[in-house]
Amino acid sequence: MQEAFTMLAPHTLGAQGFQIGSLLLGSAESALRGFEKQRLTHLDKTDIVRTKSFSGRYARGIRNTFIEHVDLSKQILPYPYQNKLTTELRRIAKENNNADFVSIWTGQSINAYSRKSTAEILSKLIKETYSQNP
Repeated sequence: MQEAFTMLAPHTLGAQGFQIGSLLLGSAESALRGFEKQRLTHLDKTDIVRTKSFSGRYARGIRNTFIEHVDLSKQILPYPYQNKLTTELRRIAKENNNADFVSIWTGQSINAYSRKSTAEILSKLIKETYSQNP
């Protein structure tokens, strides 16, 4: 598991804790819907972009039709106006399981987004990290 290697260096240097970023996005407890979790499983590094298109503030997310068109237009309102403007669009897109018009925020790295429970994902991560460096 790539995440165990990522945690190994700070652990070796004496870190008391870790920030795991978006590792739990695909988990059973995640608030993402099934179609959003499905989109997470088909990513390559060019799919992750920084954009202000949904909220008016920069965030890192998965490229989709809305982001491509709005970012190209360069007509993005500042937060909170852009966020309010896109609220209904995002709501309807979620109702229709349409990943092209929702914001799916993620980290800069592509993870193996597991659909297991958070407890299972973290237990595995801890076990693998400590098995690398007893």
